[in-house]
Amino acid sequence: IDPASTHCFKQAMHINTSLLDLSFHGCTDFEEEHLEQIEGLCLNSQPMLKNAMAPLRQSSRTLDSLDFSRGQFQDSLEGLSSYDEASLKTVCTHTDVSCKLLSSALPDNTALRTLNLNNGHVTDRGVAALCRALELNRTVHTLSVANNFLTSASAQSVAAVLLCNGILTNINLRRNQIEEEGAEAVLGALEVNHTCRVFNLDLNPISDATQRKLGFAITLNHQPRSLKSALAALREGERVVETIKADADDEGRPYDDVSGQIIADALRQGGPVTAVDLYGHKVGDVGGTALAQMLRTNTTLKSLDLEGNAMSGCAWEFIESMELNTTLTELNVSRNAFKEYDVNRLTTLATLALHPVPLKRVVMNLMSFQSSQTEICIECLSPASVHQHLLRHPLHTDLFQREGLEQRLTQPQPAERRLCMTDESVKLVAENLKTDIYCRSLSLAHNRISGVGLGYIADYLRINPQTLTCLNLSHNMIQDDGFHALAKAMDKNKALTDLNFADNFMTDGAGKVWLKLVKFTPTIQVLDVAGNPLDGDLS
Repeated sequence: IDPASTHCFKQAMHINTSLLDLSFHGCTDFEEEHLEQIEGLCLNSQPMLKNAMAPLRQSSRTLDSLDFSRGQFQDSLEGLSSYDEASLKTVCTHTDVSCKLLSSALPDNTALRTLNLNNGHVTDRGVAALCRALELNRTVHTLSVANNFLTSASAQSVAAVLLCNGILTNINLRRNQIEEEGAEAVLGALEVNHTCRVFNLDLNPISDATQRKLGFAITLNHQPRSLKSALAALREGERVVETIKADADDEGRPYDDVSGQIIADALRQGGPVTAVDLYGHKVGDVGGTALAQMLRTNTTLKSLDLEGNAMSGCAWEFIESMELNTTLTELNVSRNAFKEYDVNRLTTLATLALHPVPLKRVVMNLMSFQSSQTEICIECLSPASVHQHLLRHPLHTDLFQREGLEQRLTQPQPAERRLCMTDESVKLVAENLKTDIYCRSLSLAHNRISGVGLGYIADYLRINPQTLTCLNLSHNMIQDDGFHALAKAMDKNKALTDLNFADNFMTDGAGKVWLKLVKFTPTIQVLDVAGNPLDGDLS
């Protein structure tokens, strides 16, 4: 039969309404080359499709959804021991021919939104025809071809559409014969596609691991694009990602609890990311808890901004994690539903990462309101200075052993763990000692404390004059201004008995003030000023 003859059949079948079976068996290449020329036969067996073709080609606004699935299909399958073609043809009416007819109308259609071809006899060839049309279509957002005879080739065809179509949001290929190869093609396409929100491959012969990967890929498409791009860059290592934050490509989509969980999973073991900026988003307690737990093992993140989110009940998780974390230096959780005290405490804990490790333990104890420590010793010591210090202060031996300082000094320590106490470090201690009633001895020897730091201690002693009895500030950088400030605070202090200012920069001006103070303050029993640039007679 030549093309002219088949064209006659085509014209006739547009008019004929009764013929359902027309065989061209034995006609060379007819089925492949001239399949579209028997479309009328398909239309007679599918009244719904026959009625829909004209509105589809005209883009009628009244036709925004096509559902060819048959409700009795599932019932019929339950009575079959095997899904053979002969049995299926008795319950299925839409086939590859239906898909080819639809594909002829889809490229120019601007009204159809949903296309349902579930429970049919569609194969890879029909899906391929539909996908070629969907590459040009700009309105169909839902495609469902579940319960058909599709293989991995169909998944690959759909994946190709996802690479160039930003309209499809819901795809259902459930209960087919799609294998790992097809699922991998879909996963590859979803790395580029940002619009697909649902992709169902349930009841296909693919592994649970692949299903989880697919679920995660779809989850990412619900998240801001900046997060998806950052994770892709981290995974591929093509560029260094130092900051995760929102950008213009997100189109106003906020980071939420799921975003927080995804970021936490990605950063749990560290990596190049040093800052996460989630200012003014919608991260709640679930996402906040995940981020807090991430901080326990992460050793690279320096800044975490969660200001203006929706957290309320995860402050304690952050506090517990920050007690273990030693690298985060900026943590902003203000403008959430946290108590002001918890916000301040977290800010302080983050700041402590810039200071010696023993300081963090001391401040955390003081801030817990449960501290009963009577001695505080934070000294940036070398092994030689430890020996020298213990010779001069044998009573501190037990304290050194209890704090484990000797063991830490014999092991190589990272640079950030060898930091000396500075004026800001002293401020953190002094502020928390103002309300303390237990600490009797404060030793901050061998650090880099100046007169400013001693001024903070003076303020503390002025507010809390009844507790501290021993103060050791030897081997620092304190000049006369600091000693003058402390002398003024001694007017009301009658508790201090032991003062060690050895090896600082006290000159005769401050020395005379303290000599006079010692004469008229009988409670001061020990004042060590050895190693200061004092006049010999005054010393």
